[in-house]
Amino acid sequence: MLIFIKNSLDDIKLFDIGANEFNAKKFMLLPLNFKIFKVWLQNERLYVEWLMNQSHELAQLELQISEDGKNFRTLNTYRNTTEVTNGLYKELSDFKVHGTLFCRLKAITKSNTHLYSAIQSVTYKNLQKAFSIYPNPVKGNAMVSLPNGEADYLIIKNALGKNIFEKRIVSKSESVSINTDFLIPGYYFMELKSTNSNQINTIPFIKQ
Repeated sequence: MLIFIKNSLDDIKLFDIGANEFNAKKFMLLPLNFKIFKVWLQNERLYVEWLMNQSHELAQLELQISEDGKNFRTLNTYRNTTEVTNGLYKELSDFKVHGTLFCRLKAITKSNTHLYSAIQSVTYKNLQKAFSIYPNPVKGNAMVSLPNGEADYLIIKNALGKNIFEKRIVSKSESVSINTDFLIPGYYFMELKSTNSNQINTIPFIKQ
């Protein structure tokens, strides 16, 4: 059946330009939407967080990664529609990041159409090399070396992982002194946190 210019199509409110009918299904938006998609690093490991609108059309969701931002490969596949769309979904991947990593989500429908999220990137700077505590074991003051301009907070946790001390670092100095007299002898963790890169590095230490 031929259709002339400016005549409306029978199934949608669009106009065709000539004899070949407009393929409406090809250009319709998928019944899927990424409301939230975040990635960040903690001790080199990749954290991923997302929220999608619920859709019975979703067949599976793929977490894809790339080192160059162009060639992506699938890291994980999620087939349970309820788990990946209901509420907020977060995972800690055992995949370790070195350098810059690009991430995206690929949603695939039951009709084999797909939708990509925006691409997010994270960069691991290996702050651990510049983060150290001296002396260790510590008695009295502990000298903590810092990466230049990379540290925002120092946090001390006990062996159970509970925060017992937090210090905001306002200067760009290479080290800071912490008086540990308030700690009872035992095993602790000191965290160096950078809010710009959402990166956290941890060093264990012993208080004598």
